[in-house]
Amino acid sequence: MRHAFVVALFTLGSLGSLGGARAAGEDALAILKQADAATRAVRGVDYEADVFMEGSELAQNFRVTGRVRGAENPGKEELRLHIEGELAGRNEFWIITDGEQIVSLSKQAKIAIVGKAAEARQLMGLPMVLLMQEYLHPSPFSDEIDGDSQKLEGTKDVAGVECDVVFVVYAEEQGRARWYFGKQDHLPRRVDRLTPDGESARVLLVKNLKVDPKFADDAFAPVVPEGFSKRDYVVPKPPADRPDLLAVGTEAPDWELPKPGGGKVALRDLRGKVVVLDFWATWCGPCKRAMPGVQKIHEHFVDKPVAIIGVNCWERGDAPAYMKEQNFTYGLVLEGDKVAEAYNVRGIPTFYVIGTDGKIVHRASGFRPDLDAQLARIVEGALPAAQDSPKPPAGESARRRL
Repeated sequence: MRHAFVVALFTLGSLGSLGGARAAGEDALAILKQADAATRAVRGVDYEADVFMEGSELAQNFRVTGRVRGAENPGKEELRLHIEGELAGRNEFWIITDGEQIVSLSKQAKIAIVGKAAEARQLMGLPMVLLMQEYLHPSPFSDEIDGDSQKLEGTKDVAGVECDVVFVVYAEEQGRARWYFGKQDHLPRRVDRLTPDGESARVLLVKNLKVDPKFADDAFAPVVPEGFSKRDYVVPKPPADRPDLLAVGTEAPDWELPKPGGGKVALRDLRGKVVVLDFWATWCGPCKRAMPGVQKIHEHFVDKPVAIIGVNCWERGDAPAYMKEQNFTYGLVLEGDKVAEAYNVRGIPTFYVIGTDGKIVHRASGFRPDLDAQLARIVEGALPAAQDSPKPPAGESARRRL
């Protein structure tokens, strides 16, 4: 199934500027079928994209903008893509793939990671939020057409394009979304993917769309630019007996690790506090995307019995310098390789929340845009007097759409 939930934090309610009811015979299902046919005919796109989250104070750090160029790759499963963007106006990135090779570039670090497209999909994580995959999908709106319900809500201007607005409830409780289709060309210009509580949504907005443009011969050439150091992507090979993360309800293994500048921190000394552990490294892109949210949690609970600690592990850079450069002020401990092993960490970022009694109340791996809101709710619930603490904004997704 193509559709799945993603976090979206866009305040819902009425769509103020929507037009009135449509004339008889013009229903939502007919518009979705028009959109499916029009989008199915697309072979390539070039557009500007804006992905943003509204409705949660703890998610304001997440905004991705950029340019997407993409095209089908006849006879091959992998698309040709050239995506350039930036996260929250700070971290610039781009990926280029011809469907066989992929290069992922970090402008700040001047590093290019190169690998086979079929093996290195992990490199495409953040850039892919800018891609409206329906443009290059063989059955773009089949999930919407086959959904439990479709409702035409009127019209709305989206970046200068008048659009029909269709609200969809997907089959098998796979979520809800509001789609905006150009009235003239029937192509999608925006989608708001709703959270389970229906109070918020993540928005993907498309501007200046060009369909089937003529691309330069080298538009998707995965080359390493001059001045970038090249690194080969290493395919993760977890052991056959890879353990799961430590179970909720079990005692968190004790540890003692050095702090930058001297001194040590021990988990046993934090008993009575809710402890959030973030296992991370400076070379890890998803780790760095998660860190602004971790800082938000630190600031939110600064006056509460909560300890936010970054456990630096598998490091080959300067973790304290990176934290200082980014103005991250939550706790940091170094040399965490053995602690990561004790906590069954096999990929980063990995997060644990430990209750005031020293037992694990939550564990998770990987970055997701609503990570800060999710962790904030878990920390709130683990505090001894949760009812007296400030309530974090709502908004949690069940799945990501890939």
